[in-house]
Amino acid sequence: TVEQNVGFTLYEHHPHMSKERVRARVTESLRRVGLSGIEERYPSELSGGMRKRVALARAIITSGDAPPPGQSPKSFAELRDSAKKWVDEKVLRSLDGDDDDGDATTVAAAAAAADAQASNGGDEMDEEIILYDEPTAGLDPVSSTLVENLMRDISNECTHILAYVVVTHQASTIRNAADRVIFLHEGRVVWEGRSEEFDTSDVPIVRQFSRGSLDGPIKSA
Repeated sequence: TVEQNVGFTLYEHHPHMSKERVRARVTESLRRVGLSGIEERYPSELSGGMRKRVALARAIITSGDAPPPGQSPKSFAELRDSAKKWVDEKVLRSLDGDDDDGDATTVAAAAAAADAQASNGGDEMDEEIILYDEPTAGLDPVSSTLVENLMRDISNECTHILAYVVVTHQASTIRNAADRVIFLHEGRVVWEGRSEEFDTSDVPIVRQFSRGSLDGPIKSA
């Protein structure tokens, strides 16, 4: 069921939690993604967009435990520095290689996920980086905006999340959900910049992609 899927992490890693408490966390997580009341449904009963949001609810569910006495979450600056270092070392190093998979242009958008309120406390969970693989593909514009806003909200509210990394072909997701953009073409990094620079870049391939133009380096199959 949806409840079992969304609550999987808590069932597996927090065996001390009662079923009632897990159900309460599942209900809250589903509410945050706009899917209240579907706990007893099965995946086959959901639309594609609902399945995406259920996956998002599962990714961001937390135990709700308070941090141990004397343990304070990292500051906003520390979280952002850690996130940037992770993206530099793990994402860029792995993508800017010699492999050429011949795939169409993709964009990986990385956004730091800390908030000033982190200093007030948070969940007792390992620090995480959430990876989103085409979270808005196939969604209508309104549903896409909902998911994009949720990614922002979740990263600001969950202090254990250092950052999130998004792989997307959707221009709206780049503009709405990212702080920093890494543009890939044929397995190589061809441009990197802030999301606000995405629409003003003079790099031909980026300009073509952002405008959806048929003229440019990207050739339709």
